[in-house]
Amino acid sequence: MFDQTRKVLVFALVQSTEKEGLGSDIYSVNLDGTDLRPLVTHERPNVFYASPSLDPAGDHLYVHRRSAEGDLRQPTVARTEDSIERIDLRTRERRTILTDAAEPTLSPDGKTLLFVHLSRGDQDGLWTSAADGSSAGPLLKTRDSFVFQQAPRFSPSGRQVVVSAAGHLVNRAGRRLDAPATAGGRSAHLGIQSEVFVAPAEGTALRSLATLSDDVVPTWSPDGTRIAFIVLGTFVVVSQADGAVQLSQRMPLLYGDPVWLR
Repeated sequence: MFDQTRKVLVFALVQSTEKEGLGSDIYSVNLDGTDLRPLVTHERPNVFYASPSLDPAGDHLYVHRRSAEGDLRQPTVARTEDSIERIDLRTRERRTILTDAAEPTLSPDGKTLLFVHLSRGDQDGLWTSAADGSSAGPLLKTRDSFVFQQAPRFSPSGRQVVVSAAGHLVNRAGRRLDAPATAGGRSAHLGIQSEVFVAPAEGTALRSLATLSDDVVPTWSPDGTRIAFIVLGTFVVVSQADGAVQLSQRMPLLYGDPVWLR
């Protein structure tokens, strides 16, 4: 993501150090590659900081913090704790504002957080809260739910949100529906269909823009008319109005988190 000047890139970097071991940190760097500096560093092994989001003034940084205990190669054995932290970049004061929460993104006006809520380690839907973590609750007012969601993002106007989600379930009669087993004849995330969805910021509706063979990290164009993502080595740009593909180009990256420069 950019800072408020759109001249500084803020990103997560996975690395292993002799002192802190394996983890991920948050860095900033100028677009010309100068002034690379750490903003948040992991304090012990198996602590991962990700999903940085800055407030409009650039004074506070919101991050997802995941700490893991046990062998990460055995997910059924390892225990993780997820939270959203707010860091004052002027004083370096750090405060946990939400627990059982991941992948935060802040609205353009700096008043609302959008995030993935967790329940006993499992995803429990998209939620919103005030910027200080108060008044947290589900975003969607519809009957839709999902097996997996990632990378929710506010549009530049703050009026819409986009999210990558797998296993779309629609409960119209008070019961859970089975998700489809495949997507387009190809194996998808957990063997279920993955899609890019757009919803109004009030959560009153939901529409699918693209059906994909894997999960993606969608990003809005600065004018809010297009959404870009990378899926299995293809860079794709679609219209947010109707999902029409405006660009589809092969590239030497299977996945990525694209950023619009202009």
